[in-house]
Amino acid sequence: MLPTRFSPAYKPVERWLPREEVALLMKVLPVHRAAVVGFSVATSAEWGCVERRDRRT
Repeated sequence: MLPTRFSPAYKPVERWLPREEVALLMKVLPVHRAAVVGFSVATSAEWGCVERRDRRT
């Protein structure tokens, strides 16, 4: 199944959040979501690493 406006010429946008935008994002997220963002930003972790992290430490 493909999206209705799928184009093989699509190029993903390479964008990252500047530090100021990360801070604003974390202010509006619930605490548990902000923790995930903080972990990801601090460690440069990709999503698989975030899911495998040891929550005891």
